[in-house]
Amino acid sequence: MHFKTFTLMIITLLLSACEVSTAKTEQSPYFHAASLYPIELSDDFTIKRKFSGFITASQRADLGFELSGKIADIYADTGDHIHKGQKLAQLDITLISIEKQQFGAQLAETQARLVLNQANLTRLKALKKEGYASQQRLDELYAEQDVINAGIRRYRAALNAVQTKIDKSTLKAPFDGRIVTRSVDMGSIVNPGNRIFTLLNHNTLEAKIGIPQRFLSKLPPGSLHTLALGEESLNAKVITVGANVSNTTRTVPVRLELITTASLLDGSLIQLTLTEQINQSGYWIPTAAITDGLRGLWTVYAAVPSNVNNDNKTFRIEPRSVQVHYTDSDRLFILADLTDISWLIADGLHRFVPGQQVRQVNALSNNELTPGRLR
Repeated sequence: MHFKTFTLMIITLLLSACEVSTAKTEQSPYFHAASLYPIELSDDFTIKRKFSGFITASQRADLGFELSGKIADIYADTGDHIHKGQKLAQLDITLISIEKQQFGAQLAETQARLVLNQANLTRLKALKKEGYASQQRLDELYAEQDVINAGIRRYRAALNAVQTKIDKSTLKAPFDGRIVTRSVDMGSIVNPGNRIFTLLNHNTLEAKIGIPQRFLSKLPPGSLHTLALGEESLNAKVITVGANVSNTTRTVPVRLELITTASLLDGSLIQLTLTEQINQSGYWIPTAAITDGLRGLWTVYAAVPSNVNNDNKTFRIEPRSVQVHYTDSDRLFILADLTDISWLIADGLHRFVPGQQVRQVNALSNNELTPGRLR
């Protein structure tokens, strides 16, 4: 009898403990923790526009001979640094040298004829004074002298032309620079104008960027800007703004002088970033605060206060459809009617469902919502 009574008492105590535990569980329901973000309506926003261009040398020349001929020597190659007036290549001048000798001999012959003509004139003038020579013969010698003098001038001009050909058979650098391409080899036959070298002046490099017309007021000549070459930042000054719009890109070409040109290469891609203010109302939110929605829209989870525990830290999740208008690194600018709410779930949306009750553990401030700072 006593054993039955003892057993009944133990069972009663166990049931009472279960009821107390259940009561405590019901009194303290569990809510998932959520980070919240306070939203604030903006009347406008500023976005960054990036425009690409390329680096180019202010002086660029395709060098070639003005004459045809065979390449006899090449004195420079790709990558060489060149000074103004330095020899780059030489044509074979064998035939031109022979032509020069020919004209030189003809000039000497004509000059000898002139000496003979002058001697005949001297003798004939003396004979005419004594009446032994006619005026006609004297006139013929004067005419012959004019012809000989004309021949001398012709051969001298021919010699000058031949010497000019010899001078132009040596290709020289028109300015200081660097050889970027060599197109022929020694022994090649070239025609006038054939490209032999491409020479660039790397001491003065420029950036050429196409800019839409509405941004030109931000680029007055002489203004300073920062360009991006990969991870490197370069200072540049606007030289000129073009006066025409490209039919292909619908942009205006802008030339900028690169203040620092060390280690820069012609043809490298470069970017200019300009800001633009858009008069559009919306909200900045973290990228992690948005998820896929229906019919091509996006969805955010609004945190509506529910005060389940009367501590102002419990919220009910409600989905809201939004439209993404602009993205900037770790944040988005969205268009939506969110005037009736103050908080959004800031991240981890895959852990929550609409209608779920959550508790606030921390909140992101607007100051934290900047590119590169959002965790």
